[in-house]
Amino acid sequence: GGRAKARFEARVEALRAAGQPTRFEDLATPPIPDEENGAKLLAEAHRLLEEREKGPDSAESLLWKDKHTDEERLKIAAYLDSLAPYFDLLEEIHRRPGWRPDLDWSKGIGMMLDLVPELHDASRLLLARVEFDLEMEGRTERTAAAAVQLLGLGRKCRGPFAIGHLIPLAVTSQAVGVLRTALREPGFDAAMFRRLVDGELAAAIPERGPPARMLVEERVYLLGMVRAIDAGEVSSLTGGLMEDHWLPFVNRPRLFRDACTCLDLAEDGIRRADTMPEDALAAGADFRARYPRGRWEDIVPNYGAFYAGVFTKFGQHVACLRLARVVMALLDHRQKHGAWPESLDALGEMPLDPFSGNPFLYERTERGCTVRAAKEDTPEDLESDNLLWTLDDAQIPAMPR
Repeated sequence: GGRAKARFEARVEALRAAGQPTRFEDLATPPIPDEENGAKLLAEAHRLLEEREKGPDSAESLLWKDKHTDEERLKIAAYLDSLAPYFDLLEEIHRRPGWRPDLDWSKGIGMMLDLVPELHDASRLLLARVEFDLEMEGRTERTAAAAVQLLGLGRKCRGPFAIGHLIPLAVTSQAVGVLRTALREPGFDAAMFRRLVDGELAAAIPERGPPARMLVEERVYLLGMVRAIDAGEVSSLTGGLMEDHWLPFVNRPRLFRDACTCLDLAEDGIRRADTMPEDALAAGADFRARYPRGRWEDIVPNYGAFYAGVFTKFGQHVACLRLARVVMALLDHRQKHGAWPESLDALGEMPLDPFSGNPFLYERTERGCTVRAAKEDTPEDLESDNLLWTLDDAQIPAMPR
């Protein structure tokens, strides 16, 4: 135990000497004036939302239902209309050049949990406004605006640690949910939606990743966790999520030995960061094969499984957004030509599937067409991850030419 701890301390000192961050406070970014800080607006919007949801006529609880009566839909639409000041603040965020949330670094990774409801509610309500918008005139413009806002939030709202990157990525992916909702509405103009959204979507798709900075931040969390466990102060760093987190470190006798192994693993992850999406997926598969998830108290396998998840989720996110661009092009083609193309070649240059490095898999059917990523999974799971689209003529209204 003593020799392993000495090796661990020596490695931490070497990182510090090389100018690498080793403490949570080392990750703090320079302050941003309030008038330039979009994070201040999101926090203000969330406070406004919480006050509105306490009102007697709030319909927030109805949003969680799977099916709604006509009366409930009217009530939800009125509730969303009353949130106009909230939506105005979300729109204003994009005009702010900076982003720096107020974070309590003493919480460790737990500090990121404070941002989860803010981003979750923003994406949930933007999607709800699309679904329950009862004013049909100008609907395509409004759905496109919602998609663009979600893309903007996802691009801007980054925070430290993996959770501070993966949650905004999920918000970005919600723009695909807007498209799924919008294309089934009467009067949806596919060509207009594509014109308004495609450029923003293309800009939102990461060219490389996961970012090395994110994995360096995760290494800082690893160091902080080891220190906290050694001092018996674990809960302060996990926000109460100790049992669910990827680094339980419950085997105290092996703490520093396993910590050194995890530092090796972290170096491998950082070295493989900022690569092409295809390489990220390959790295995820490699980590998954080398570190199959073990029991929750097994430190190294679960830490390796965490890296497998980070790289895989990044590549899957890229695939989801690239495929959405292909779907928009398919809908645009059908609107202009009255039929689906025989192959994706008819759409011109399209983004490739990072799972294969080739075009996405496209097939004409009797009822329409399907397009999907070359990921081995069930159709249900592929569709829930927006990696499979079944475009059915019977479910998509006739669109104006």
